[in-house]
Amino acid sequence: MSSIDNRPVSIEQFIRFLNLEGIELDEYILESTLNTAIEYCSKRNETVYTKENCPHIVKQAILGLATHYFENRTGEASQSEQVVLKGVERLLDLAREKFTF
Repeated sequence: MSSIDNRPVSIEQFIRFLNLEGIELDEYILESTLNTAIEYCSKRNETVYTKENCPHIVKQAILGLATHYFENRTGEASQSEQVVLKGVERLLDLAREKFTF
């Protein structure tokens, strides 16, 4: 199994999240934005996230960040980028916290 098959979020899940099923899309752009978001979240939390070990909260962070990258491919920084990154950072922080009851 290649590392791409073991990603915490599949390309199919990403396409469904974008609500773009049935639409012809550039697969390179989808793969690139998804892989970049996965790498960011993994490096940020110092964890190599895979299909087996990725909590749902991190999957949501990956999907949110990948969606932002996909929808804002121009490379121009914007205020929305700061909002997205704050949300992603918060989700990743929550994933790192240890809850005890």
